[in-house]
Amino acid sequence: MHTRISATVVKAITLLTVGMCGLSMTACRTCEPASIEPLAADMAEFFNMNDECPDGYALLTDARIMQQMGLSSNPDFIENPSELSAMARYGGSKPILAVYGAEGEVCLLVNGIFFPERDGLKRFMESQAKKPNLRLAALEKPVADGTWLILCAVDPRRHYSEQEQAAIRSSIKRHSEGIGARILYSSLWADHL
Repeated sequence: MHTRISATVVKAITLLTVGMCGLSMTACRTCEPASIEPLAADMAEFFNMNDECPDGYALLTDARIMQQMGLSSNPDFIENPSELSAMARYGGSKPILAVYGAEGEVCLLVNGIFFPERDGLKRFMESQAKKPNLRLAALEKPVADGTWLILCAVDPRRHYSEQEQAAIRSSIKRHSEGIGARILYSSLWADHL
C-alpha cells in the first residue's frame, strides 16, 4: 500500500513530537499494540482506544512511518535521540506516540510527554503557541511525581468530515474525563471541544 505523509505532519512530529487522538477502528481490534508500560492503566487506555473511531481509521504499521517517528511498534515510546534531546530541553521525558491513519495516510496522532516540573510543561506549551499552523488539543494529567501532557493533533492540510470531527472530539472528551485530565485548549477546528 502506498503511504502518503504530509510534510507538515512529518515536520510537526519531528520537531514537536505532537500527538493525535488515538482512535483505532473496530477492524483494528485484532492489532496488538506494543506494551506501553510503565504507564498506569488509565493512561495506557488513552493510547489504545479501540472503542471509538472515525470510519476507516487504524493504527498504522508502515515501517517507513514508524522509522520516521522513532517507533519500534505502534503505539510506543519514542526512541529517536533527537526527539529525546528536544524534550529534555524542556525537562520532558518518556515521550510516547500513537499514529493512526486511513488509507495509508497519517490522520491522527496522540503524543504523551511526562514533565516532572510544571515549569518545563509551561515552557514547552509556550513554544507550541508560537506555531500558528498546529491544530491540536492539549490536555494535562497530574500524577504524583509530575504531569503528563497529552497532545492530540490533526493534519492542518487534510479535510476531515463532520463525522470524523465528531468522533475525534467525542473520544478526546470522553477519554480525558476517564483519566481525570484537564483540557488546556483545543485548536483542532474553528470550534473547540
